[in-house]
Amino acid sequence: MKGTLLKGANRRMVVVRSRDSKLFEEAHFILREESADAALPDLLEEANRIVEKSHFPAPRRAIRKNGIPFTAGVFMGAGVEALGLAVYFLFR
Repeated sequence: MKGTLLKGANRRMVVVRSRDSKLFEEAHFILREESADAALPDLLEEANRIVEKSHFPAPRRAIRKNGIPFTAGVFMGAGVEALGLAVYFLFR
């Protein structure tokens, strides 16, 4: 991983770019005021340590455990609607 140090108007930031990660391209670390005069190699080492330590699992899609109640509700609603239309047209 390669890191760079960016200077802003009021904040300093370390950006760590990753080439071998499938989850993210870069990580941004905003420095605290008291660590503003720390050495660049120390900052990059700490940022890389944090990135390597935090492995996020890949996002999973929501799995519907049981679609039977939903499907039954749809068919019951359609049946009630069909019954209502039949009664309307028969007794009109």
